[in-house]
Amino acid sequence: MCSVLRFQRKMVSWVKRHAFTFDLESIQENKDCDSGPGRFRSTTNRYFNAFFGLGLLLFCIVCMAYLSPFLGSDLPQCRPVTMYPSYALVQGFDRRFSRLGRKYHLYLYREAGKDSGFSDDNEIHLDGIPVLFIPGNAGTYKQVRSIAAASADLYFGEMRKALNNNNTKNLDFFTADFNEDFTAFHGRTMLDQAEYCNDAIRYILRIYELSEKYRASGEPLPTSVLVVGHSMGGIVARVMTTLKNHIPQSINTILTLSSPHSTAPATFDGDILKIYNTMNSYWESKFREKDRDPFYAENVSVISITGGVLDSVLPADYTSLEGIIPPENGFTTYTTTIPWVWTPIDHLAIVWCDQLRIVVAKLLLELVDRTSASKTRPLPERMRLARRSLLSGLESSASADFHLWDNNDYIFEPRVSFDALTGRKQESPLLLNAETYDTVDEYNYLAIPQDKPHLRFSLLTSLENLEELQILFCQHYTEGSRPGSNKFSSRCVSPSQDFIHVPRSFKNYNYPSESSVGSPSMPFKLLHFNQTLLSKYDFIKFRKPPRELLKDEDFVLVELSSTDWETTVNTNPFQLLFSSAKFAHNGSSAPVLQIFRFPYLSSSLVSYRLDVSYTGENLAFEPFIAQSIDSPFETKWHLNLRDSVTITIHSEAPFIPFESNCDKSIKLRLIAPPGCNINFSLKINWYMTLKLLFIRYRLAVAALPLSLVSFVLANQFALYYSSSFFPDFGSTLKAVTSKFWLKLTLSSILLTPILNISLIQRLIHSLDPSGVNNSFLLRKKNIITAAYYLGIRELFMCWIGPLLSCITLSLVYMIYFGISLLEAFARKAFGYVDTALSKLRVKDTWLKGEVEYDQGLVLRRRIGSVLMILAVVLYVPYQLVFVLLFLVQLNTVIKLNINFASTKRHSNLRNYNTSYLLLMLCVLPINAPMVFVFLHNFGRRWVTSFRSHHNCLAILPIIILVCDNAGLRMPRSHSLERICKLTTICSLLYLSLYSVIYGIRNLFWAHHLVNLISGWLLFTSLDLTSNN
Repeated sequence: MCSVLRFQRKMVSWVKRHAFTFDLESIQENKDCDSGPGRFRSTTNRYFNAFFGLGLLLFCIVCMAYLSPFLGSDLPQCRPVTMYPSYALVQGFDRRFSRLGRKYHLYLYREAGKDSGFSDDNEIHLDGIPVLFIPGNAGTYKQVRSIAAASADLYFGEMRKALNNNNTKNLDFFTADFNEDFTAFHGRTMLDQAEYCNDAIRYILRIYELSEKYRASGEPLPTSVLVVGHSMGGIVARVMTTLKNHIPQSINTILTLSSPHSTAPATFDGDILKIYNTMNSYWESKFREKDRDPFYAENVSVISITGGVLDSVLPADYTSLEGIIPPENGFTTYTTTIPWVWTPIDHLAIVWCDQLRIVVAKLLLELVDRTSASKTRPLPERMRLARRSLLSGLESSASADFHLWDNNDYIFEPRVSFDALTGRKQESPLLLNAETYDTVDEYNYLAIPQDKPHLRFSLLTSLENLEELQILFCQHYTEGSRPGSNKFSSRCVSPSQDFIHVPRSFKNYNYPSESSVGSPSMPFKLLHFNQTLLSKYDFIKFRKPPRELLKDEDFVLVELSSTDWETTVNTNPFQLLFSSAKFAHNGSSAPVLQIFRFPYLSSSLVSYRLDVSYTGENLAFEPFIAQSIDSPFETKWHLNLRDSVTITIHSEAPFIPFESNCDKSIKLRLIAPPGCNINFSLKINWYMTLKLLFIRYRLAVAALPLSLVSFVLANQFALYYSSSFFPDFGSTLKAVTSKFWLKLTLSSILLTPILNISLIQRLIHSLDPSGVNNSFLLRKKNIITAAYYLGIRELFMCWIGPLLSCITLSLVYMIYFGISLLEAFARKAFGYVDTALSKLRVKDTWLKGEVEYDQGLVLRRRIGSVLMILAVVLYVPYQLVFVLLFLVQLNTVIKLNINFASTKRHSNLRNYNTSYLLLMLCVLPINAPMVFVFLHNFGRRWVTSFRSHHNCLAILPIIILVCDNAGLRMPRSHSLERICKLTTICSLLYLSLYSVIYGIRNLFWAHHLVNLISGWLLFTSLDLTSNN
């Protein structure tokens, strides 16, 4: 026992000596403007003013950067759409089939003039393939109309013949009406939606069982439903499979649009984080070798489409499926990658963007199979179609889907002289256009050497019709050939199905979308094969098209090159701090398609500027760049290289896990005409980098100010316990800045590398009181994750910590200054309307430090407290009561400033209540979203279960403490045990540290910590007066 007491005394002594010892006179001097320029005050003001000014400047720059538009290939280029929508309410799906049938509704979309309407019996007899659309956070069921209308236009229109599916069928789009619920903020709402959608699928399948028209067709009845989800609707689709009312094997195809699969976009509700953890663990286990589920592994596909950098609602990095779904069952792609789309899309436009909806509708119609009970093609075929439709075709894995691998549709060629094969030098590209047409032979043969490791074949053309462009890959076919003859027969195959589309790049083209689907211009066609595929063949035969097919600007460029096409630029971000990376393309020796790889540039938080200069005369086309990363599949096309190019990527992002064996480096694929010499200069675009920080660290606005406020409050209590004087928040903040600026800056830098140590990560995870982080990711050896602090892995990005710290300091002080202005305004206003506000006055005995016991006032406070507790238990969430308590605390602070007195006790009360108000203000944004959910449901006259939010213990200490604050009580500074004082300080320090390390990803838990601290402050304020 004695040793424990000695330890306690040592701890208290250490705290006072090293952390929280401020000279009372100095703080008062710093506060008092008329006390003269003391040394401490001048030093404090100098440090504080420097950090405050820097933080305010950075905050303004970040805001301006966020409001500034993107440029170049990041500009939105979506075209508007037209449709003729109609919605039929599925009236039979009511509370008999779902307990949520009163709250939610199910609609069937019908495209007027295309889909079948009502029959004579006033019913719709369905004969198509069912698709369920799930809207997202605050989304409407009408968002289905664009994709559904496009699928109807494709199936019933002239474009049906372009579908790569003989067993396709029209799609019946059902859509869920969730009354625009806030799914992202409330876990119970998400579970309700998932439960309702499972019931809806059960009912939809029952509709087809009862459909006479379907039974008459002789086709198998559907046993599964395709699911398309937007935003949080995609998460609802995955949650559906984890619930008890899920029908086994009723979902095998999920297509999501801007859905945050990897991590929750908002962390205000603990239930949301628990659902994410359970859902991702469940899905990951279904594909794990040890617990592999045959149905999931062999049938289920999940495709995630995101709009990229224009999505300002949630970071596009959150849509990654990496570490959750294996590549054989799903992938993530960006709209800038998708052929015929090639434009970034914002969060809402992704459901109606004309270019994308046509591609998605075509893909859905190609995935289905009317002859199968599942109504979908087998998984390998679905994935191959998805990769062909949604990926650029330049990915390293794209060659596996080329038809040239297993194309047995041979074309047998007559005997040709072998001498013709050696007539053209393989290293020189063949350019065919209007100027060179007469100099190019009608038939051209390129021999394929078998001993060239870097062999590549490329063909780029602007021709719209490829039928007249005869290109064949041939093998020697010696059967029937005479021995010793220099002539032979050959069997050849056509690669026509392996052409990929790339944006059109001429002088008058600035954006890739100018040649996207629906535009008057057609894109270029590219054929690109590597040495592995070429080794199957012996030579390539190329026949030039008729002259009349070549327009003035049309061209065909053919190249078989053994030059190494990949150049590694070993420039790291630290080098780009002081200089730019220089590299070049030599038009006379480099291949037409050249890759510049940057292995040390992989952060999603950094934007780059690429300056390009090139020379060349009579260029066949303008050089253009495909910027890409291998995982996730993001490709972005840059045209018009004469202007500077802004490069933004989605690779290694904060808080997003990724596989360690994946290449995350930036790749710039340059496609340039022969004879074009190009010089490049790459440097960091700091202005755009700050814009990217705002998108990804919005939640830090709640976490970091709470950390600073609690740290300052700990310092205030330390001085209060040592001197019985409770300093004001502003003076203490300045003193903290002066004393700890170096330590805090170093800590904000060093936390990044320290928290990336695997052992430290496991320790921090085990100490996390919330227990809602993705623990399964820590068990996977090949997964790299950073779920704490700022979620940064790169050492170069350590500067973000000090930057956010400076901004936090400025924001907190501006909030405090705003409260001070409000107090001054209230004091001034009260002076003018003294008579009208006389009831707010406190008796003079109180101003002198005496407390008069008002039994009526105490009784009213107690009744109010009881009513708030009952409201939480019976009806409202505790977050709503917290908002009311914040207003009560604000009223207390204003009253304390109106009834100003120069006594020490009054000063302590005013400063203490102001600091506690700041603490509540930092927690207010965490609780506000749940209040919106409650008020939304209240407006809809529906009581959503708030089971986890009816816990009165989560708000009881705050209720009593705020009421005590209104009764002019505060924690004691004397007659307290040292351990009690140390507990107060350490609890506030723990809150500060928790907000830094865990806060951004576990914001909801900060409320509970503040609640516990409030209970402790309440305990230390007991027996403040003998009367009470």
